Amino acid sequence: MLETNITFKQNPIIRGFFKDNNNINDKDFKNAETNIKSINKSFSLLNNFDLDILNYLYYVTQQKYFNYQAITYTNKNNLSLSFLEIKKKLNIKHKGFKQEIKNSLENIYNISLYLKNFKCPITGNLIELQRTRIISSVTYLADTVEIEFTKLFMLNVLRHTNQKVNKKIGNFTAIDTKTTLDIKSKFGKRLYEYLISFQGQGQRNHLCLNIPDLNQLFGLNYKELSRFKSILERCYPKVFKHLNFSYKIEKADKKICFEFYIN
Repeated sequence: MLETNITFKQNPIIRGFFKDNNNINDKDFKNAETNIKSINKSFSLLNNFDLDILNYLYYVTQQKYFNYQAITYTNKNNLSLSFLEIKKKLNIKHKGFKQEIKNSLENIYNISLYLKNFKCPITGNLIELQRTRIISSVTYLADTVEIEFTKLFMLNVLRHTNQKVNKKIGNFTAIDTKTTLDIKSKFGKRLYEYLISFQGQGQRNHLCLNIPDLNQLFGLNYKELSRFKSILERCYPKVFKHLNFSYKIEKADKKICFEFYIN
């Protein structure tokens, strides 16, 4: 089973980006190059609580189907959760938690996830960019919510270990859901996961992002580097608490360069 609070999150998901389904022009989705250019015009990012809900759904789903492999996956993509259990796990204090959870699930339902640069676990095809929904159906009952995930999202959740040799496989990063829950910033959560997806054995500890990269990461549509500087000034202390890193504004190249360290 999974180590407590740890989920093996696929890097194509971490390094991908979100877009509001209601504002997507399907005609622009002809190929990866033209699609990225058109999508760069506007983004929509899930809020802080939405990202907590999404990480919790990812974690619980992987726990439930931990012994299933992507190659043998059939159609076990349903999840039934108690509102009270979600409230407890996410440490929600106020009485309106049920409506808040519903609102968050609606936000996730209305989001497209764009996965970048990954190998399909079934066909083995190298995919530069692929769009999918995360949730295909959500049903609210009195005390529980029933969620059905899309197949592509489930396949990425399931790519975590090889049972025969007891070896973890896939292009993933181990994420501690307690850590992401503690980072009270939608920008901070995204930055933390993005940076540590490049951290570790065989990975680099230096990363530079230009304005289009930063817009995708944070779900924004800014043209000035100074706007991202303000964002980083606010979320840096929250992320630094869990990751020893620094950043430098490269005005001439219009980039922000990050350096992070392995503890």
